[in-house]
Amino acid sequence: AQIRIGNDLIWLAKDSTYDGLQTLIVPSKKYLNILPEINLPRLVRDIEVKEEIIDGSLFLEATFENQFGENQKINFSSPTLTKKHIQKRTNSSTFNHSKKNVSAVLDIDFKNLKNVDARVTYDNFERKVKKVFGLIPVKALLSQTQAGFSATSFMMSFDSYTDLVLNYSSGFKSSFKKVNNILFKNDLLGETQYHFSGGHELKKILINNQIGEKVFEFRLSAPLPDVTREFDDLIRSFVVYVNGKPQGHGFIKVVSNTSFCRIQILPKYPFWFKDRPVEVLIKRLNSLEYKVESRIMLNEDF
Repeated sequence: AQIRIGNDLIWLAKDSTYDGLQTLIVPSKKYLNILPEINLPRLVRDIEVKEEIIDGSLFLEATFENQFGENQKINFSSPTLTKKHIQKRTNSSTFNHSKKNVSAVLDIDFKNLKNVDARVTYDNFERKVKKVFGLIPVKALLSQTQAGFSATSFMMSFDSYTDLVLNYSSGFKSSFKKVNNILFKNDLLGETQYHFSGGHELKKILINNQIGEKVFEFRLSAPLPDVTREFDDLIRSFVVYVNGKPQGHGFIKVVSNTSFCRIQILPKYPFWFKDRPVEVLIKRLNSLEYKVESRIMLNEDF
């Protein structure tokens, strides 16, 4: 995938084992902390990409060393994306990947499935491209936004009244500041905001990209109380917006006491979102420090 970070367009690669464990491959150490909340292995490798457009078609060749030390090469061609590829229905499935890492919804604004060719080789050994239902090869050129919830683990501590620090088990760190009841952080991809009421109740979560466009909003039916309070079986409904469009909904169940909080995020639509409920466990260690763990579950676990 090619993504924009500031003024740079960089290439990333995601590798997956059969059981769905992904490895993120980046071209430089300075990009290792992209999306630090997603707990997955990360490698720095040279990613060589050759691309050219000829007569309205994109031709691309990408080469990198994957997580198993194999030389992986991808040859891809497709007509370039134009206005005729704008999607009326932009919600799309994650094609069952990243099952252990994320519960996500997608907004695909451009997509082409016609006249697409793709070849993937590992140390010059070619693997056939996977087919949906054994019939349709998964070959496409997309412009998309992914958003949702991730499996993660971190220690949360307060440096002062306005500063919140997350130390992830992966070794990465995120720092938030609070201004006018908004807790926010800036990173390589943009700004994340948590909006609270004056009583420390969570109202919504926003993510803006680097040019200030709102790409994600998690909107609650009513504010979520401060989880340091004690309450049982609190339920709120939610809607997830991606690029301003409602792409998923469901409800949240929360149980909390003075030392422990359990949050269950239970999507209802679309079905691929529903298939990946999320459980978040928050353990209070002292008045300034908390341990937080989240995991992607199966529906039968709830």
